[in-house]
Amino acid sequence: MNRRSAKGSQRILAARNMEGKGAVQTTLYRTLPNALFRSRSFSFWQQTSCKQSQHERLPASPTANRKVSEKIKEIGLSQAMKTIPLLGDSSGDAGWRAWHEAAGLSYEPSPSSLTIPDSNSRVQAVIDGQGIALWDDLVFPEIEAGKLVRVSDVSLSNAGYYLVENSKPTTPAALAFLNWLKSEISG
Repeated sequence: MNRRSAKGSQRILAARNMEGKGAVQTTLYRTLPNALFRSRSFSFWQQTSCKQSQHERLPASPTANRKVSEKIKEIGLSQAMKTIPLLGDSSGDAGWRAWHEAAGLSYEPSPSSLTIPDSNSRVQAVIDGQGIALWDDLVFPEIEAGKLVRVSDVSLSNAGYYLVENSKPTTPAALAFLNWLKSEISG
């Protein structure tokens, strides 16, 4: 399954164990609830008896650099969402559409909005003032350092990370990895 196949989802990490007779695959997705499971491309996972085993919620809200946040204050949030580029992740505009719905705003993005699948490039684009992106607490260090500012109290409270794993028995090495990842997710 490729990185962009599940609309509304972004693959964060994939681990495969090719030992033995069958492949075991575990993937961590950043997604909105049920976006991964509604996707037609998720049929691969359904056919291989996979399960959603963990979900860590990290609300996502619009984030910009200080200069862009000042412009948003000047023109208002509604107008800013139409004129300042919205920077989407590998899901394209799924997150932004959900955020606009939660904010009670019509979705009319600037024609210069971009999809930047790589999260490192996207956060740097926001720091550089290229637009607004939906971010969760993973950018807390940048917010603490004053590089980024949350520009709205409206957030996608149901966004988060999902661990999807094959239900088949795993090798000891794969099981150790899964246990470590689950402990990291749960804190």
